Amino acid sequence: MKPTTVRRHLSTDSPRTIRLGIVGCGEVMRAKHLPALTKHAGVEITVAADVDLDRCRQLAAQFAIPRTCTTIEELLQTPDLDAVAVCTPPATHAELAIAALRAGKHVWVDKPLALNEDDCRRLMEEAARAGTIAMTGFHMRFHRLIAQARATIRRGELGRIQSVRLVWHGPRSDTNIPAWKTHRITGGGALVEIAPHHLDLLRFLLGCELAEIFAFSNTDVRDDENAVISARMSNGVLVSGEFSERAAHEMQIIISGSAALLTVDCLKFEGFQIRAIKQRPGSPATRIREGWHFLRSLPSGIGIMRRGGDYHNSFTYAWNAFFQAIRTGNTQALPTLHDGLRTTQAVCAALKSLEQKCAVPIALMLEAAHVPDTRNVPEVNAEINRPIFSVVTPTFNRPDQLKNLLDQLARQQLPGPALEVIVVDDGGSEPLEPIIAPLRDRLNIRLIRQANAGCAAARQLGIEAARGLFLAFTDDDCRPSPDWLSQLHATLVRHPGSAVAGPTLNALTTDLRAETTQLIVNWFVREQTDAEGRLSYGPTCNLAFPAEPFRQVGGLDKNWRIAGGEDRDLCARWLGAGQTMIYQPQAQVLHYHALTLRQFLRQHFQYGRGAHKFRQGLRPGDRPVRARASLSSYFRLMGLPWRQFRGLTAWKVSGYLVLAQMATGAGMLSERFRPDRATRALNSLQPGLLGQEALK
Repeated sequence: MKPTTVRRHLSTDSPRTIRLGIVGCGEVMRAKHLPALTKHAGVEITVAADVDLDRCRQLAAQFAIPRTCTTIEELLQTPDLDAVAVCTPPATHAELAIAALRAGKHVWVDKPLALNEDDCRRLMEEAARAGTIAMTGFHMRFHRLIAQARATIRRGELGRIQSVRLVWHGPRSDTNIPAWKTHRITGGGALVEIAPHHLDLLRFLLGCELAEIFAFSNTDVRDDENAVISARMSNGVLVSGEFSERAAHEMQIIISGSAALLTVDCLKFEGFQIRAIKQRPGSPATRIREGWHFLRSLPSGIGIMRRGGDYHNSFTYAWNAFFQAIRTGNTQALPTLHDGLRTTQAVCAALKSLEQKCAVPIALMLEAAHVPDTRNVPEVNAEINRPIFSVVTPTFNRPDQLKNLLDQLARQQLPGPALEVIVVDDGGSEPLEPIIAPLRDRLNIRLIRQANAGCAAARQLGIEAARGLFLAFTDDDCRPSPDWLSQLHATLVRHPGSAVAGPTLNALTTDLRAETTQLIVNWFVREQTDAEGRLSYGPTCNLAFPAEPFRQVGGLDKNWRIAGGEDRDLCARWLGAGQTMIYQPQAQVLHYHALTLRQFLRQHFQYGRGAHKFRQGLRPGDRPVRARASLSSYFRLMGLPWRQFRGLTAWKVSGYLVLAQMATGAGMLSERFRPDRATRALNSLQPGLLGQEALK
């Protein structure tokens, strides 16, 4: 890449000192910028400006600044002034920086560049006309360990980047805090004041843009005292972040790759650590390696601490880059105003997410900013306001289980408009409105009733009413983990067009019949997984699809009344249409399905009937779901109890496993030798919606 140049800069041969004026004499200028600026030879701070003249004079006396004033106009009248540092409340950045640029000065603008995109763009346009150096003050780009991290990523030492975790905590007292720091609208709070550094570093380290963001925050004395984000980068990398003005000092970036994990602790001189993916963090070898890393880093670390530590040194290095750019015209190393714009757009998306309680696609915001026809904007907003997930569950006379499921869905990390729940009562005699009504203030729930037509028909009826971008399926006797939907969402976004299945775990560990049933189902899922880890089958108690492709393959077949076949039929048609299915082990669902011996045998008998019916109905394009398991596969199944259990429990599970296989075989034989009876049962079903009644 060619170095970027500007029209106006000082010659490297020029002996003249760079004269700098500072605007804003607050705590950051006093404690961080000025200690760094005083280390630069060839730089003279000639004037300081602040609306609080007493504070300005105190700062000038402490750092020997010869002139003070209260306005940008007075500051710009200083003779031979070369550059201006704007370190004021963010709401004032644009106007002050534009005034300096119009006066022909080089400008450093502290982060965030502005509080909205329009101000950022006005500033960028003025800088382009001025032809002077304009830099966004992202000093963390010049942190020694961040530079090491960027070089490591570029060399490919981490492999393919999978995810990034961000933490920036710092306790801030309520005493003597400026009023602007207490409200996000004026630039205060963890999302506006703290998060921009890490949001910029994401782009700097990964070399791509933020694509989507979801934010939560807590507001007490001040706005957004604590905030968390979930985000996705344009290259698919997933991000989680914590930002706090109340917690103890912490500043970390943890980057997970397919080959290694990189931890950057920005407040420790030995805070750069790489751990190979197979190295366990608590193993003796890893602990010894970490100890040796500390001892090896200690001699240089002592010198770093004497100079103020890497964090404070990053200010020195950032100012050095700014002054070098002024002298040479080479701005390649500088964070630009465009970088400031991108970060402001991400912060605005996070604030919008707080308001709408859903993920906001930043890519759409960026595109909308360049579309002259504003008629396109409502379409973007309509897409944003659409629920992210529609969770569809059928139920039949199990109100207690349904209540437990809905309670758990209310704890999901995608609340409010981001989630709708559709419950389909498949002709049950138990009233469900008393169960659902108390939860309506916590969940967006719709109840639909139909005459009894089976699980597949009930689920499909709910799908037809769903409005979400994605469809998630579970059963009324399941309880998803609190991050179930967020894990599914991250995987669906990372693999556009794919379905996602997660693990279903038996919650009734003392019920060995339930344990055996779940063992068989999970074995079948593993057997339907290819060498590349792609699934060919996922049970509908923990399965998610993008809504539009799902509808294009026809959804669930309503004519399925026999358990154990409708989900295999769906997966076969999905894969036959050229789609894929991804396994996400973190999207866990607990299954609470107690079984008596009679229920156990009947369930597996029905599974056998469904399996035979599925085989009979296979079409050539449906072959991705294997109809038969190999003999070696069954041997592995029969060995599972002895690998997962011990003693008498292993014997009991093995016994139930044999009974289950016998019941399944009996069901298959029953269906095979009574085809007319099965056909009549299927033909007796009325197509379409039976007795549908939707309740608002």
